[in-house]
Amino acid sequence: MDKVSEKNGINDLWLLYMKAQRCCFKAREKELSKYGITPEQAEMLFIINEICGGSSNAGEISRLTIREPQTVAGIIVRMAKIGLVKRSRDAKNRHFLFITLTDKGQEAYQNSKNARSTQNIISALSDKQQGQLRSILKIMIIAGKEELLKHYKPIFLR
Repeated sequence: MDKVSEKNGINDLWLLYMKAQRCCFKAREKELSKYGITPEQAEMLFIINEICGGSSNAGEISRLTIREPQTVAGIIVRMAKIGLVKRSRDAKNRHFLFITLTDKGQEAYQNSKNARSTQNIISALSDKQQGQLRSILKIMIIAGKEELLKHYKPIFLR
């Protein structure tokens, strides 16, 4: 093991968590680059298609990803420019944009869904460990949201 994973303190555990997150992210990033998409774009494609049933808006995506609305909007604008999503205005509220996947976006979604890096990484854990990790991450998300709310009230947590 390396020096970061040899210690037992909170800061050492945080560094280990961050190192694991970056390593997994980089593996996903390298794999998705052959399809011309980023992990952030793959996340948006998944959320729009799987979580939101094929259509969403930046506010909903912001809340689901715990990202600032302007960050989500920027990602969506770039995705629209390369033809992954289509933005259309609500007939009743012209300020409201629906975001849907294009055929190219559907293809990119399928490519990202079939990519093996996340499968290979997560399957290194037993089913029991995967369940434990899911529980731990949910606890960390709740604690992280509580910590955020101590300092400011981001729109994506309202």
